[in-house]
Amino acid sequence: TFKENAPKMLTGMIPADNAALREHIQKLVESTTPQVAISSQRAMIDESIWKEDKIQVPTQALMAQNRFWTEDYKDFVKQLVPNLDYREFEGVGHFLFMQKPDEINAAITEFLKKQKLL
Repeated sequence: TFKENAPKMLTGMIPADNAALREHIQKLVESTTPQVAISSQRAMIDESIWKEDKIQVPTQALMAQNRFWTEDYKDFVKQLVPNLDYREFEGVGHFLFMQKPDEINAAITEFLKKQKLL
């Protein structure tokens, strides 16, 4: 039922005030095969991948502000990634890179320069 339910799932992820963005993302989702979409969803909730291993490479998390990103969640993520560059952005949804490309690109550029990767 992926093709029928995916649009419902996207409703809360895409801002209602941007019809062009909503249509563009909807077309991308519709072109995704159910096998790819379902396997990625399963992988996100697979607790076996969330072990005590630490991620020791330069890592940046660019997040939409959300009530689910509690201080406990942020502490958990920072335990997994000790040197994490964690940033939250206001007024965006799941597709923040499409909603505020200039701000997101600036954050990525700053991170890459700090890591001497750019």
